[in-house]
Amino acid sequence: MLPEDEIVRVCALVVSTATGVDPLAHLDVAKGKPQLQYARALWVHLVVGECNINRGRCSYLCQRSLESIRVNLREVEEWRSDPAFDAAMERWAGQTKRLIELVFDVTLLAPPPPAHRERMATRAALTERAA
Repeated sequence: MLPEDEIVRVCALVVSTATGVDPLAHLDVAKGKPQLQYARALWVHLVVGECNINRGRCSYLCQRSLESIRVNLREVEEWRSDPAFDAAMERWAGQTKRLIELVFDVTLLAPPPPAHRERMATRAALTERAA
């Protein structure tokens, strides 16, 4: 499974593509404009509701209070009563899951970095051959 911080980044990418506001770029802003608040609510919903990261971890990873996480989740659930918004949210959730699968597949293809001892042995062998 991907590290949680990578999942949070993928969710932020989907939200910034959908809304034009990158929630990761505004972590230091406490409240922000309505567009930022909307993007954060979507972001939190994707992280908690679609990617199954618990609220406490989301609070830590997204640098938001537990209260703001709760409020964001409640807001998005209220907005989902609108069929157009609900369809858009389903699309965004699907795209998020596909991106996570894509990133996960790519990380499986990349070989792990060699261990320090292995690198040192290779370096010593190359130095010995060069001499």
